[in-house]
Amino acid sequence: MYKILITGCTGLVGREVLNTLDTISDKRTCDVLGVDNLLYEDDFLHPCKFQRGNVGDNSFMHMVIKNYKPTHIIHLAG
Repeated sequence: MYKILITGCTGLVGREVLNTLDTISDKRTCDVLGVDNLLYEDDFLHPCKFQRGNVGDNSFMHMVIKNYKPTHIIHLAG
């Protein structure tokens, strides 16, 4: 199973990547976790897993990666 971590998932490109993965992926073979600090958004309204936090915070990202164990990381946070 692919485990994909997407940073900046509420931005313009991040939302498109999430929507594309949601459209083309099979839920049995692809699991997606979005990470964002919601600086420009009030809420996250996508059905994928979500973790709120700042990707610039090393301890936060270490915890996310250690717990989620992604096979792929798509870094889109600015």
